[in-house]
Amino acid sequence: MPSYFQLTAPYLPYVFLGLSLVYCWTSTNTSTALFWLSIFSGLWFGIFHTEIFFVLLALGGCIVITRVFFNTPLKLLAHGCFTILSFLLFFHYIPGFSNIKVFNNLQICETCAPFTMYLNAEGSLIAFVLISMTIPLAHSEKDWGLIFKTSLAYLSACVVILILGALSLGYVKFEPKFPHQTLLFSLNNLILVCIAEEAFFRGYIQKHLTNFCDRNMYPKYLAVIGASVLFGLRHFNSGVPMILLSTLAGLFYGAAYMKTNRLEASILVHFGLNITHFLFFSYPFLIR
Repeated sequence: MPSYFQLTAPYLPYVFLGLSLVYCWTSTNTSTALFWLSIFSGLWFGIFHTEIFFVLLALGGCIVITRVFFNTPLKLLAHGCFTILSFLLFFHYIPGFSNIKVFNNLQICETCAPFTMYLNAEGSLIAFVLISMTIPLAHSEKDWGLIFKTSLAYLSACVVILILGALSLGYVKFEPKFPHQTLLFSLNNLILVCIAEEAFFRGYIQKHLTNFCDRNMYPKYLAVIGASVLFGLRHFNSGVPMILLSTLAGLFYGAAYMKTNRLEASILVHFGLNITHFLFFSYPFLIR
């Protein structure tokens, strides 16, 4: 019979990876050490494979090119390669990952459709590269005050609009619950999902679309819309209703980011909506 260590040890790479993202806000050196500890422990336990080094080299190389070269075709090509590679990683088309399945056809309420949840590392690799190389994070009390104030306002509006939309589509129904899987779901969703997706779609895509709009005197709202549409397409595998709802949600995440110019604001709105959905409505959608 496997020991407790044998059963839990394969989760260590995800723990280190999650902590490496969290420590981005407090200590660069600690964050970097935890990141590489995640990579090498992942190789040891078979979660990651050697292809991961080529992925990291490609992601980091693209970012370096975009920061070194200005207004050149090479910079545009690097942005395109980073974006395509990131989407391929989000959709799990790049080899080098054997992510752990933690929930298999789990049904958390009578009206909830069963769902499967993996601990996906790909998005977190993208987020770590972006946060460590290009995205400034909040540190001052003034920054955090604006972030929390803005996040609360946009989250309130987002929950009302999105839930009304989902109810009108017959996608969910009111179903309050507190399953014992809540803690694991919350940690995974906040760190490996929300931070990862917001770093890419807001901290990278929306940021650079905004810069493009500023240079060409286009409204910044176009950048919010563009990033939101791409975020909706990120949920292509979940069907048309999810694409539409995700695009709409992305408008609120993007608006919070535009208002504060802080990644933390969009992360909090994103996570707030997701946990509200999980705890109070049919998750992931109403069983049919």
